[in-house]
Amino acid sequence: MWPKAEGASTNPNALWYGAVVRIAGSDFDLIARAGAAAARGRPLADTVDGVQSTDIASRTTVVAGANKGGQAGLPGRTAPSQETAKLGHDPTQSVGVSDGLPESSAVFKVVEQLRKFLDGSPKPLNEASTRAFFIDKCFDALGYSDIDDIEHGAVVQTGDFPDYVLRSDGKPVIAVEAKKFEHGLGPKEAGQVVKYCSVLGLRWGLLTNGRYLQVYDAPVTGVPPEERLVLEIDLNDWADREDFDLRRWPELAMLSKSAMATGDALERYAARELIRGLLTNPASATLQALRRELQQKKVVLGPDATASLVAELLS
Repeated sequence: MWPKAEGASTNPNALWYGAVVRIAGSDFDLIARAGAAAARGRPLADTVDGVQSTDIASRTTVVAGANKGGQAGLPGRTAPSQETAKLGHDPTQSVGVSDGLPESSAVFKVVEQLRKFLDGSPKPLNEASTRAFFIDKCFDALGYSDIDDIEHGAVVQTGDFPDYVLRSDGKPVIAVEAKKFEHGLGPKEAGQVVKYCSVLGLRWGLLTNGRYLQVYDAPVTGVPPEERLVLEIDLNDWADREDFDLRRWPELAMLSKSAMATGDALERYAARELIRGLLTNPASATLQALRRELQQKKVVLGPDATASLVAELLS
């Protein structure tokens, strides 16, 4: 059924490099209908329109068992691994059933409160209210809950002061500039947080208005502050708990107190995105060097074609 799936448009040969694969809900329904129908001995041609999505829950139990020792199930299918079960991503169950990852629960409560606020008739919030209702709670959920984990308004040598300095294992790791809710986060604000990092000798700066979190790699040279942005997180960009755990939580986890004890996860992310940019920018010297290597092997591609091919490989 994969050629009929949405994912086949970018991965036509179904090549994966992991034990757990995330697919779109529509693709899950398509494949689950085919599996359920095959288990009942129905032809696959009937599975596209002949089996309704509402009927999947009662039928997917057929494919849930491992085909070992005479147990029910399709040939070659195995039961979900312990790791998959622990994560709540049982591929034989309907999408969105997961109760979520325990480690993301505290942050998810904060983003649920944010969504409830946005779905209502949100009243204007000043900076103090934004901090109290959203920013402080988010930092607490990320593990910065001890009295020594956060410095508030620590004056730097220039006389300015960041709104927060987050600490891990007793050392400062992130300078934070906070704005009131829905305040624009642009070049001017980026310049503020980068300046704080420079004076404090910190690599990472965080700019936030309660909904958006922007992470800056301050020591990057040769570019204006706004181009040092390595990660932006919209805390309201998630469909359900499973989607939050799959997309938003891995980003937020890199900023947690435990992860920032070394900062390795965030550093690797920044390096990976920088490499991605170098390899997919038709004008970059890195891509030009790759084109020269290809030409030596009698493969001649233009800058755009090479960038497009590399982007496809990286995806």
